[in-house]
Amino acid sequence: MTKKVLIAILAVLLIVGLTSCSDGGSGGGGQTDPKRPATLSVSSFTEYYPVGTEKPSGSLLYTSTDGKITSVGINDEGVTHNFDGKTAGENKTLIISYKGIDAAKTYSVVKPDDVNIDGVFILNEKSTYIFKSGSTKVIKEKWDSFGEYNSFTGATESELTYTVGISPSGRTTIRLDGWTYTPKDSGLAGYPSEDDFFDSDLGYLPNTTYLYFSTDKEDTRSITNGYAQNKYCVMLFDNEYNAYFWFVASLSDLTSLKLNNGVKILASQMSFDNAGLKFKGVNADVDKGKNLEILLNRENYASKTRAFGFISSGEGDYKGYQYTMKLTDVLASSIPAN
Repeated sequence: MTKKVLIAILAVLLIVGLTSCSDGGSGGGGQTDPKRPATLSVSSFTEYYPVGTEKPSGSLLYTSTDGKITSVGINDEGVTHNFDGKTAGENKTLIISYKGIDAAKTYSVVKPDDVNIDGVFILNEKSTYIFKSGSTKVIKEKWDSFGEYNSFTGATESELTYTVGISPSGRTTIRLDGWTYTPKDSGLAGYPSEDDFFDSDLGYLPNTTYLYFSTDKEDTRSITNGYAQNKYCVMLFDNEYNAYFWFVASLSDLTSLKLNNGVKILASQMSFDNAGLKFKGVNADVDKGKNLEILLNRENYASKTRAFGFISSGEGDYKGYQYTMKLTDVLASSIPAN
């Protein structure tokens, strides 16, 4: 082999070697995939704001060029936007920028309706709230039981302030004591005033003029309380809203019933909220009335078909029962005291 031929062969081998080193499919080195573009998206966003809001509310998702996803608050450092909450307007355009990438959302700035709530309202369990016209100050009264509330004695008072805002759908709302409410006229939608609560026709409280009967007898199973088996339940609420109940074989014969031989549930054992008077886990009698509970139906105490559920839960050797109670036309005064 001549020297020229050897040099030519070496040159070819060198070119092949260099080509192999640069081939991403061999040798384990390879070329990196092209980087994807970074992206910015809005993961959550509040669309309605009251006039005067300084900052928007929401969060972003930033995806880097290597695919790493980071959650970013819309007001975090490095995020810029053109939010304007000083003036009212519908469907404003918000441009949000982060690391050189933009995202857009529409938002509305709304002037809340005038709010002027006046009166006493039942908003949550064993609590009443006193509103004064023209003021955002509210007196909260906390009661230990319905018995205290009914006699208006023993409340613990504290002063609160509500703030006016806008709901996610653009309705005027107030924020009070950790909850959001919708004003309606001079009251709050879905929550009774004190006057409504004590109006017997509205069903928040039991009717004290007439008796309540169960719609059916209890069953005769061994897991059912022996006093209730194959018996109806009769219930009466007196003028102080103490409850009395009996088990009877026939609803046509109530002559043996007297207040002093009924099982008594004290108003001081009862609670109340915006749905009405209720109780749960009450113990009134060791044999006939343990773990007692009232479950109000939609029509509440005013219904002559399904006013409320009356339940006694079993525990240990004690056996319970379950009735659906209805309002009747039988006078409570037909049950004598003694």
